[in-house]
Amino acid sequence: MAEDGRKTSRRADEVPKDVYEEKVLGRAFDQMHETPSPATSIFEKMINVIDGPVTWFRESVLEPRRTNPPAYYHQKFRRVPTIDECYIDDLVCHHEANDQYQRDRKVDGFIMEILKNRWHECVFYHGVDEAHKCQPLLDTWKDAETNLFVKYGDVSMYSSVIDAYMKQKHRMVWERRQEALLKQRALQE
Repeated sequence: MAEDGRKTSRRADEVPKDVYEEKVLGRAFDQMHETPSPATSIFEKMINVIDGPVTWFRESVLEPRRTNPPAYYHQKFRRVPTIDECYIDDLVCHHEANDQYQRDRKVDGFIMEILKNRWHECVFYHGVDEAHKCQPLLDTWKDAETNLFVKYGDVSMYSSVIDAYMKQKHRMVWERRQEALLKQRALQE
């Protein structure tokens, strides 16, 4: 304050650091109230009675004895032989190939969901400018959708790896026939 009683403004570098930390950053919310209510103190004591021994046991007994900390990431499966590499009578190989197919199908579905969500978030964020700013995301999503249909389209939800392998075989035969027909028509013209 000035000598005549008017307030004067100070620059930030003129304010002492301890005043700034105490007034602006403040203390914890619990420390701001000098006298907590009785219900709050009873509740905190109940939590300390229940959680205290558990926390002590985990921090002082379990964690020091733990040799390998737990890993928080998804499980990695080794790639197994595909169905065309399995012998006809090898049922274990068929089962593993089918499990691999189901996992791959699930992962591809999740990838499609992520790509779709990225495009939707871009459209929501950019609004009217989405036509040119979100076009690469839309193209990526549509290409992935086409590839997903080529791989898993026209087979049921409960299909096995054998159904997908037959679909792939029939598509390759169809493409070979179409190529032969195109060559025939080119020769006739």
